[in-house]
Amino acid sequence: MATPPMIGGEHALILYSGSKATFDAHAGALEGLGAANYLGADAGLASLHDLALLSGMYGLFAGFFHATALIDSEGIRAGAFLKLLSPWMTAMMGELPGHAEKIDSGRHGVNVVSNLGMQAASLDNILTASREQGVATDLLD
Repeated sequence: MATPPMIGGEHALILYSGSKATFDAHAGALEGLGAANYLGADAGLASLHDLALLSGMYGLFAGFFHATALIDSEGIRAGAFLKLLSPWMTAMMGELPGHAEKIDSGRHGVNVVSNLGMQAASLDNILTASREQGVATDLLD
């Protein structure tokens, strides 16, 4: 989970799966590439985690690009809008542990602040506004 220039740096996240003995034997060398994360004996787990992490990243980027397209439709620069979006998204990232707990426990209806009906109405409003502003809705339809 790194671009080539990130390898060896503090933000490089390297995923490993397969033989634990092999990982342990080479962990010191692997740490030189980035944070070495052993995910289990199933050799496919590293690839699955890679795709899941990329899915989260692409969802974030798609939301960013759609948001900036909406705001750009009125001539507002992405850099100016980022001053609002970045703190908002940082705050929303803080919600992820609570969502993960609900997913893991299966208790989706506990301590719900914004119910599904409210979310559906918001998405409908985003679709309507996007169409009115001439912004593609392919990812939302």
